[in-house]
Amino acid sequence: MEADMNTLHRALFASSILATLALGGCQQSSPYDFCFTSSDCPAAFTCQVVGSGDRICTAICTGTGNCPADSRGRAATCVSFDGGANATCWESCNLGSPACASGFVCSDVGGAQICMPTRVVATAVPYASCNAGQSCTGGTDCISITAAGDRTCTRSCNGVGDCPRDAFGADARCLSFNDGGSFQCFQACNISAGGSECEGGYGCFDSDSSGTSFPPICLPR
Repeated sequence: MEADMNTLHRALFASSILATLALGGCQQSSPYDFCFTSSDCPAAFTCQVVGSGDRICTAICTGTGNCPADSRGRAATCVSFDGGANATCWESCNLGSPACASGFVCSDVGGAQICMPTRVVATAVPYASCNAGQSCTGGTDCISITAAGDRTCTRSCNGVGDCPRDAFGADARCLSFNDGGSFQCFQACNISAGGSECEGGYGCFDSDSSGTSFPPICLPR
């Protein structure tokens, strides 16, 4: 009799679990949240590996108008990290009042303010200093820009249109320092403002030690 009761209790317990799963289902990820597989994501989203190695519920896009809104109804932003070859949707935010979900932080990537996994924050944004082997965002690479070996996240260019905007959303400059052999993108700055646009360790310069002049840009001091 006792064995029969134990069997009945186990059957009732199993039935209650199945009923709970049938009613509630597994916890689904919100738009632009972490995920394991695409089945975790809402309709119109797929679970994709992003630069940090994390998996995020996002969508392929060709422009911001293609991006579904987030779970709070806020607009999303279409961002490319490889110079435009591929682009995905990211939750929009405001650096002044970020309101990103747990595990994310509001970051400025080439002028786009988006919620990114906290592990990506250490990744250098365009025109920031970087170390060899460190990944750069905005379709830039960690390139040596001075004879001393100072490195900056930048990219080759044929014109300003090839350059990602800086953290303030301003256009960059496409300049050559080897008589036109190659051109790279540099962050523009305002000397009269003391180069306040430039990050720590950088200053606003419009000439080099040889006296060659060029439009004001941020360079290592």
